[in-house]
Amino acid sequence: MTKKNRIALSQELLANCDYENFMHSNDEPIVYYASLMAGSRLSKIDNVRLMNRNSIPKSWESNPSHPDCKINFALKNAFAKVAEYTKRKYDITPGRVQNLMKIISCKHREFSTDGLIIRMYLRNLNDLRMHCKEMSAPEIYDFSFDMAYNLIDALSLSKDTLSLSLLIMYWIQRENSLIPLALMEEKDKIRAKLDAIFRATGNEGKEKNKFRDFMRELLDKHLELWIKIQCNDKNIKIRSRDRVLQLIKNNPSHTAKTMASCLGVSVKAVQKQIDLLKKENRLVRIGADHGGRWKAVEYKPACM
Repeated sequence: MTKKNRIALSQELLANCDYENFMHSNDEPIVYYASLMAGSRLSKIDNVRLMNRNSIPKSWESNPSHPDCKINFALKNAFAKVAEYTKRKYDITPGRVQNLMKIISCKHREFSTDGLIIRMYLRNLNDLRMHCKEMSAPEIYDFSFDMAYNLIDALSLSKDTLSLSLLIMYWIQRENSLIPLALMEEKDKIRAKLDAIFRATGNEGKEKNKFRDFMRELLDKHLELWIKIQCNDKNIKIRSRDRVLQLIKNNPSHTAKTMASCLGVSVKAVQKQIDLLKKENRLVRIGADHGGRWKAVEYKPACM
């Protein structure tokens, strides 16, 4: 399957799934990998826990095993704020960019949106965003990659600028009903590639094309994995809980035994996914164990 066809198929699948629940599951790796790039060392499991909370657990604040939870939690709220902005069809203004930077970290107080460079960048960005309706999905992805490149190129490559560029990229992709990209690669590999691109001197267009090709490669891997999951590829073990959740939505009276039969896995494996869904506050039990039913909870991002 070509990259172009993979994008088309992903759009078709996205149009036929529970959009908010999908976006929640897709945002988990986005926040996790963006946090890694920002210097966090929090585990995937703990990142999932934070994605379903409105505050950092008090037990984590002084726990040495969770030293970077603030980074993940801040980025979680920043991406949720962008989701709210796209839902309201807002422009990407200096004030909203400043707000995002304040959410990410108090260290960004020095970041100013009053400078000529950032104002010119945002003015150009918003002018070009008006033409997205005339673009194909691959063209919109490329546009989001170019805008991320332009921002980093203008402000220099740093953890701060990289986080902001990912938020801008996410904004463009989400407001155009595309599957936002998660940088699901090793942090050091991505950082080395970005360093090589932005340290290069010479033809700016050539370097932008290198960045675009690199992001296209990451996008293709992300979409390939997501399509396999949505097509119920049993070789893909992650996101099994999403398949369990879909069965429950289709039939709230399902039992672990009937779901295990549908999925071709053990009852113990299904129960493990149910426990995870309950911990994530995406599933609740109504009534007794015998004779009761399940209820899938719609995900609502917590915006600051």
